[in-house]
Amino acid sequence: MKKQLNSTVFHASLADAGLNASQLAKQLGVSREAVSRWQKGDSFPRPDKLLRLGMILGQPYQNLVQEAMAVNEPRVAYRAKANRKTSDDHVDWAKAAGFRLSNLVPYLPEDRTYPPVLKAPELDYNYTQEVAKEIREEMGVSKTGKIGIQHFIDQFQGLDAVLIPVFWGERQQHGNAMHAYLPDSMTTWIWLNLDSRMHDFMFWMAHELGHAYSPELEGDEAEDFADLFAQCLLFPGAAAKKMYRQLSGISTAQQRWSTISAEAKKRLISPYTIIKALEGYTKHEALDGISFGKFGAQLTRFNKSIMTVAEFLFKREQPEPTEYIAICTKAFGTPFFEALKQLSETEGLEPPFLAKTMDMSLMDAKALCGELV
Repeated sequence: MKKQLNSTVFHASLADAGLNASQLAKQLGVSREAVSRWQKGDSFPRPDKLLRLGMILGQPYQNLVQEAMAVNEPRVAYRAKANRKTSDDHVDWAKAAGFRLSNLVPYLPEDRTYPPVLKAPELDYNYTQEVAKEIREEMGVSKTGKIGIQHFIDQFQGLDAVLIPVFWGERQQHGNAMHAYLPDSMTTWIWLNLDSRMHDFMFWMAHELGHAYSPELEGDEAEDFADLFAQCLLFPGAAAKKMYRQLSGISTAQQRWSTISAEAKKRLISPYTIIKALEGYTKHEALDGISFGKFGAQLTRFNKSIMTVAEFLFKREQPEPTEYIAICTKAFGTPFFEALKQLSETEGLEPPFLAKTMDMSLMDAKALCGELV
């Protein structure tokens, strides 16, 4: 259910108070446009404004607010890790964040169009390989070539996806990337964790690109498709075929691991992505699998050897707010921070809004808000 102002009570109370929308906006410290959007149900006042509104109009919360059916409820998706499942709390938070982001939609670039999507995405090896091949061609990358971060950023821009760079630490679950699609505005929003290591970041960008191309999929089906899409995009069947032939001539598991580790570093992807690609290829071609022995400890060492995105961008993990906004806006080509600034100018911007939307501490939100207001 989505909250909105009870228009009947709102207009009657406004008249009883002898106010028009412009006068109300002035008393609340917001723009006339903000009040208009509340009236239409396009947005909802934040808690402090809602409390003040109730006091001005002499109406309690239960009279002033009504529940509207969330026909256009945000569709959210996480990249699940291992066998962990997304909890209801995760989903509720993500959907609430999606509703908050709807306040930014009017401030996005106006030349946005309905993004192209896959008509009938399916979890099939041949289908996903073909889709990945077409996307690689769009990126200008050969069938076995290396994909870079800028390739992904260009694709996201082509899909009008809004990237939200965040600092979520080295989380073990659901803190690496998140996706929300808002059906009413047909906008895609993607949170990307800058505390991720570079090779993991590549996979999560590929995974979120899979979600962006398949907004109709939900739940486990969406996650499974995005995972397979990411793997096929980063290390396609043609590369797996070449690697399989190379590994077939190597006798020991340690030498095989060294070979795929070198390839992974060259491509800035995880060795695990290559292993999964090889598993898919050998299963599809009915070939004998490739053994790498117990590689858990080796994978951990590999992971620790790669710098985080934050270290790459800022040469340190926690930049100042001004540096964070400027570098991320340029690096990711995102309109997110500019939209926040425009929201601040018309409706006001409070730290709790940022804290809840970006899943950050209130202290960090206050510092960021100070640069945006």
